[in-house]
Amino acid sequence: MLVVGYMAANRDQGSDEEQILAVIERGRQAIERKSLDSAISCISNDFSGDGLLNRDRLRMLAAEAFRENRSYQVEVDTPRVEIGRDRARAGTHVLVTATGETGTERVFSGDVVLHMAKERVRRYLIFPAREWKVTGMEGISPITTDLAP
Repeated sequence: MLVVGYMAANRDQGSDEEQILAVIERGRQAIERKSLDSAISCISNDFSGDGLLNRDRLRMLAAEAFRENRSYQVEVDTPRVEIGRDRARAGTHVLVTATGETGTERVFSGDVVLHMAKERVRRYLIFPAREWKVTGMEGISPITTDLAP
């Protein structure tokens, strides 16, 4: 039974590029569904971004946005992915719009670079595996400027 669990936890997830694109898509969908846990699952514990942004502050920002009575639409152009050994960069243009009581407004539009690393994770709580996580972002400072320390 343990062998089956280990094999399921480490089954072929596709090429590194396919895995990276899947993480980006999972994050996009999580924002549209306003699923904080799913969105944060894409982010490394060691995340650092523009300014003072870290994983906890990113969680706080997302939770605040998700509490608002509006729905989000996220458009991501096909990312340009550069992969090293256990590190990668994915550059893309992102457009986020929000629809609420007052209509639709552009929340963010800009070029974003995601820094990613292949990290050790546990699947099914016990089986070791490796998974791509976002370790940093460039280009999102327009949406994080309200995060005063």
